[in-house]
Formats: sequence, structure tokens, C-alpha cells
Amino acid sequence: MLSQLKLYNFIFFAALIVLFSGCGGASPGETDDVTPLSQDVPVGSATMPQATALPVEPPPETSPEPTPTPEPAAPAQESSDTPVVTFSISGGIVGFCDELRIEADGSYTLESLCDQKVITGGLDQTDQEMLQAWRENFEGFQISSEDNPGGPDNMVTNLNFNGQGDTAADEQQQTMIYEWINGLTLRLRTQQSEASAPAQAPAPPDEPSVEVTASSAICPEIGRPALLTIDVETPERLVLIDPDSQVSCEIALNQPPAGRIVTAAGQIYYPVLDTEAQILSVLQLKAVGEEVPLAFTDVSTAEAGPFNFTISNDGAKIAWAQTQVDFEAEPPLYRNSLWLANTDGSNQVTLLDQAENDELRFVIPVRFSEDGSRLYYTLQPDLGGFGLSGRLDNLYSVPVSGGEAQLIYSCPSEENLMCIGGFSPDGAFLTVLEPAEDALQIIDQSGGLINTIPLPATDYVERTAFGPNGDLAFVTATLLETGEDQPPLPNPGYLTYLARPYTGEAQTLLSDNSVGTLWGWLDESRLIFGQLDQAGQAMTALLSLDGQVTALTPNVVVGVMR
Repeated sequence: MLSQLKLYNFIFFAALIVLFSGCGGASPGETDDVTPLSQDVPVGSATMPQATALPVEPPPETSPEPTPTPEPAAPAQESSDTPVVTFSISGGIVGFCDELRIEADGSYTLESLCDQKVITGGLDQTDQEMLQAWRENFEGFQISSEDNPGGPDNMVTNLNFNGQGDTAADEQQQTMIYEWINGLTLRLRTQQSEASAPAQAPAPPDEPSVEVTASSAICPEIGRPALLTIDVETPERLVLIDPDSQVSCEIALNQPPAGRIVTAAGQIYYPVLDTEAQILSVLQLKAVGEEVPLAFTDVSTAEAGPFNFTISNDGAKIAWAQTQVDFEAEPPLYRNSLWLANTDGSNQVTLLDQAENDELRFVIPVRFSEDGSRLYYTLQPDLGGFGLSGRLDNLYSVPVSGGEAQLIYSCPSEENLMCIGGFSPDGAFLTVLEPAEDALQIIDQSGGLINTIPLPATDYVERTAFGPNGDLAFVTATLLETGEDQPPLPNPGYLTYLARPYTGEAQTLLSDNSVGTLWGWLDESRLIFGQLDQAGQAMTALLSLDGQVTALTPNVVVGVMR
């Protein structure tokens, strides 16, 4: 059985990663949607009140919730030449104008109607099998969605699914298919943009070749992806490190970060504290090197309580949260506030306004969906240190325009706190800790059990880090108590890996006393973790899927610049 005492009291390195990075949120590549699980998934009781949005600025004349609205099912008896999927997306901040068609054999065509560019290819085996199962089981249906009807940058999506089965997909199943197709479109669109980008001129022969992209104006001499790190003794200076050449570049900040650091679209975001005014807010370091205070995120620190924030992948949206705690109440009363806006300060929305919680829970915005249409957040139990394992508890989803929050999964409050290890990049899978079995379960959106992974150790079980391609990894450890004033150390620690579609046997990539906490993925084949020496001192290191370890720096990693 899991030791609750040891579970929340691990090494100091883990505390630093949670403080300065987003271990409670998305790791590199962990940025896609999550779709609500079906009603037959066991959940605990959620005591949060309905999260009805309170617009800060006057909303458009009409602002219906952008949740995809199922329309009457299309006849299943269609020609075999009809695509299984026809999906279009237009408008939005980035100006989508794309149409995706997927045939029964898995071949697809993505056409950008604006610039007449076309990308073709075929689904991988896992995606093809999933789509084929949906097609054979479900009747056809259509879904249409708008995220800001009548307003600026309205994004419109239309899906026609040509199912051949005799079962009508319910709303959650339709939403699952919609989210998967929407995410696929965005991934293919990114590939199309990269493929059509002009080639970089080669560097002169006497100079090292450095990849410079539009997002690399911060330290352009450092190739991407690069590790963004911090020395806790000099927190006003960040260091960007090329993991291959180990060339580094120092980034000076105006003042030390007062919490987690987030990277998005080649920019850096971090909270700063004005001690005289008792104001905490987020500051943006732009790719061109300019630091811009996001004054609209100001919150008062007159009352103690956690502050957190997250940024969408494209850097267009920010969500930030504050919890104020009334310690004079019995039990202490937690008042949670959650806000959302574009990073330029427009379209501000209040999602939670001093929502009272008497279960000692505080709100954390976890991440945005890949298309930026939804925000995922959690109500975490205050266990001291704010949960160093990085796992989640009581996970919710809400449209960015506001509306009623939807419970995705809730952990039993007493039996299995913070049981959610994480969710996959495409949002199709969750990992859930099962202490009674000393195992980690992988479930799909309908609540079906995909696999059960026996835990190599149970004193400490960390969050699940999903890679860009959906592969997962996590750290467990048997802990050795080293003294009353010293944190326990792994003896040993295990770094476990499982490839998508998660039906195989998990592999132990590394197992010894050097395995510290796992930060996340650098790319599809390398993991970032804290490596401990015999004295318990930590180094940031890389671990390849073939077991090769590369020590990089004693600094703490806080992000990946791409």
C-alpha cells in the first residue's frame, strides 16, 4: 500500500521543480484536449459550485457555450466512396481555413483553402484502428461549433462523420471523436507549415551551424529544442542550454520569479511580486527580448494563498488563479478565483469568483486544449507543499468563453487523493493510481480499462509525463529515511516507460539510487529527469529510450524552448 506520509515528502529537487515549472500541469508535448469520461466511470463527490462565467468586459451580444452541438444523425447508408470524415475549420485568431478528409483506408487530404496548399498521407496503425472501430460501430452524425458567434475572430468548425454502424453515438462519444479529429487537423496543419517554410541559408563553413527559427529570438545561437533552467541561488538569471552541444546562454530577468515559469511560442512567462504594493502578477518576456507586465493579472497578496497560471500553446491565451484562505474559520475556508483572457488583455472572463470551498482545496489552471477552446483546471487538496508528486485531483473542463464547468474525473476524497497521473496529448487516455492494487491504470474516455501497470515501488509515485507522440513515463521510488531534518532519498528509484497504444508491457529504463524526479519530455525519444549523486545532490540529466544518461547541469529545468 502507498505510504501517504512519504508520498508528499520527497526530495528537495522535486519541490524546486514544482515551484518553478509546471509539473502539476503540462509537460513538453502534453498539450492536447481532454474529453469528459462517460457516466459509468467511478468518481468521488465533487463539492465545487457551478462555475458560471462572469465576464469582466462586456460580452458580445450572443455568447453561447462553444461546446460542439450534435445535430441529427446522417444516414449510414452512404456510398463507399464517401470519406469517413469531412472536417472544416475556419476563422479564429490564427485565421484557419482548412478542410480535412479521411478515407476508409486511412488516407487523408488536408487542404488549406486560403493558400491552396495540400498535404496528403495516411494514419498510423493505432489511429487507423481507432477510426475503423468508430466507423463500424456508430451511425453517422454531424457536429457544428462556433467559439465566439457574432464576435471577432470567431472560429467555426463543421464535422461530418460517415459511420456505418447501427449504434447512435451519445454526446460524449461524439465529442471524443470531434476532439480527436480537431487535434489531428491542427497537428497536420503544423506539419504543413513546417514543410512549406523556406529553407535556412547554410552557415559559413568556419562557423557552427545553428538552427534559428521564428521562435528563437531569445538566445538565437542556441538550437531548438533547448532546456530553460534556473540556478536557485541566482533566480534572476535563467540559462538556456542546447542539450546536444551543451552550449548555454544566460537570460537576465528584471526580478526573481515568484513562482512557476512557463514557456510558449518562443516566449517566457513568470510571476513577479511587488512587496510594497502587495501585488502579484505575470510578466511576459517576449521573443524579441522585451519584458511586458501583464497588469490585468494583478492579484493582492494581502491574504495568504496559492497563485498559479498557464499559457496556451500559441501564446494567445492566459489563465490565472488565486486562492485566499481564511484561517480563522473552522475548518479553514478556501476562496478560489480563476480568470482567463487573451495575453494582450482582451476578452477577460471570470470563471470562478471567490468560490468557497471548505475541503481545503485550491484551484490550479492545468492547461488549455490544443485549439485553445477549453481550459482544464483542478481543485487540489492542500496537503502541505501543494502536492509534490504533481498528480491531479478533481479535474474539470470549461469553455474559454465561460459557462458551466464539466467534471472530467474525481478522485475518492479519502481513499485515493490525487489519483490522476495525467492525460495523453490527444486527450484520449487518463492514467489513474489504484493504491489497493499498487498499480497505475490506463483508461480511455469511455472508462474502459486499457492496461494495468504494476508499480515497481510505492513509497513515492509521481505524475505521468506524456510525450509528444503519446508515449508515457513516470517515476516511482522506495524511499530511504536519512534523518529527521533531511528529506528521504530514493533507494532505489525507477523510471518506467510505456509506448502508445499502451497495451504492451511497461519497461524500466533506469533503476538505481540516482533516479530523482521526472520533469518531462525533451522530444519523442529523450526524457528530462533529476539525477542524484550519492550525497543526494541533483543534476538535470537526459535519458534516452535506449537507457543512455547524459548529465547536463546542476540547474533546475523549468521549461523547454521550441
